[in-house]
Amino acid sequence: MTNRPILLAALAGAALLACDVPLQDQYEVRGESRVPKGVAYDAAAQLFYATSLVGGEITLITSLGREYSFYRTDDANLSLGAAAIDEDRRRLWVCAVDKKSEPSLPRSQILGFDLDEGELTYRVELSEAGDGFAPSECEAVAVAGDGVVYAADAGRPTIYRYDPKADRGSILVEDAAFGPDAEAGTGGLSGLAVHPSGDYLAAVRSDPPAVFVIPVDAPEELMPVMFPWRPMGRVGDPRLPAAGGAGFIGEDLYVTFPGAIQRLRFADARLRTALVHTTTSVPSGLSAVTEADGVAYAIDSDAYKVEKLGVRPEPPYSIVRVEPGFFAKDAAKDDVD
Repeated sequence: MTNRPILLAALAGAALLACDVPLQDQYEVRGESRVPKGVAYDAAAQLFYATSLVGGEITLITSLGREYSFYRTDDANLSLGAAAIDEDRRRLWVCAVDKKSEPSLPRSQILGFDLDEGELTYRVELSEAGDGFAPSECEAVAVAGDGVVYAADAGRPTIYRYDPKADRGSILVEDAAFGPDAEAGTGGLSGLAVHPSGDYLAAVRSDPPAVFVIPVDAPEELMPVMFPWRPMGRVGDPRLPAAGGAGFIGEDLYVTFPGAIQRLRFADARLRTALVHTTTSVPSGLSAVTEADGVAYAIDSDAYKVEKLGVRPEPPYSIVRVEPGFFAKDAAKDDVD
């Protein structure tokens, strides 16, 4: 568990320093349990939160680079993944998945934390969101401006919706295009983000990489994003084996790959078409991205290698700044900017 007095002191100190310390280009993520995966940024307190697949730990890193344990679950079977912050309501939302208790019947939850008190206040069972029990693997989470939480399932072609005010979870949309499908050779959902307008969700499929735009008020009208100039992903490139986490940085959607980041710049207001720019000027173990003070920061971990390839993790890990200029060289090759 967490040393609560030290944690509260760290949160109080961060609040006092907020907005006074410029963010660094890189933050080391140590953590006792290793293998980070998700990352989220609290702009009000200038804190990064990093989750861990092994040990079920969440650590916070201050703008000065100091690291504290924010939470650690007592359930050794839980892996903590994607993370998102609701700054208005001071909440942190995290995917928690148990694939060990019953490997053929994985279960998952969305955990909600009070950022100011460091306490777990919500535990939402996704396996029970539909009619009866169904296996679930929460892989991505996003929060809308009204506080509604969305979660994407990697094991089923499903996106969930949870309203904390009503304390009610439901299935927002199910569609075979999300995958996974072993016969078709497609992976499942890996990323989810709410557009700044609040009108759309962007859902990322891992393999072959694809993005779907879902109108929040009419989810049945979901459509795949088209890439008329250059396709998303890069067939045969070992740095882009599968898409991972995603997040909006302004109007642009950033999608992580283990060895690259792709920036999707939409060409129309309905997000139907997009131009892809790629940068490989990043570490080789990325799994998630978040916005911090208007810039993208990605977490460098071995999550893909550990989860998909069974490779032993190789620390150290870090949270790194993704400079907008990293995409300039690649952009120059495109016909349209």
